[in-house]
Amino acid sequence: MRGKKYTLEEWLELIKSGNEQAITQLYEKYRKEFFLWIKNKYQCTDEEALDAYQESVLVMYNNIKKGKLQKFTSSIKTYLFAIGRNVVLYNRRKFQRERNSITDRENDIVDQESVQVNLQVSERQKILIEVIDDMGNPCKSLIMFYYTENLQFKEIAKRLNYKSETVARMQKMRCLKKMRKIMKEAYSKEDLY
Repeated sequence: MRGKKYTLEEWLELIKSGNEQAITQLYEKYRKEFFLWIKNKYQCTDEEALDAYQESVLVMYNNIKKGKLQKFTSSIKTYLFAIGRNVVLYNRRKFQRERNSITDRENDIVDQESVQVNLQVSERQKILIEVIDDMGNPCKSLIMFYYTENLQFKEIAKRLNYKSETVARMQKMRCLKKMRKIMKEAYSKEDLY
């Protein structure tokens, strides 16, 4: 499959049929160029650029699979980059809103965490709670909904205003990755075990 040039219609059919090689090839084809463009245009960090690209590919894939995108009116690159721009702008607006105001839902989570902290917990649990607190939202809310309230991704997506449960699932993966990174940087193995 490498090296073959497909028409826009062929790309649509390959993705619609779930051809993993085509999806991987498409993912790799624009990744480097997207990273350079988004980082220069919007001063994104590497992590923001990766998140934006992954989400853009996922949105395009879902639009094709659900039949929302049946024909390209531009190139795949243009479509993918436009989604990426929207993702970055949306995430920044959302971050700014969260930063400027605390919602009732967040207050409820803080109350729940206060009760948990007052309980007898192990040192490892204290470290986890501290790291989750430091991560802030949306990671803090998402992790609390998933692990303490045992909510399904569909309900989490609804509560956090994500477009789909897939977005919530991907955000959870990013949050866990971020949490691991913070823990590795801030704590020794002896602190955690």
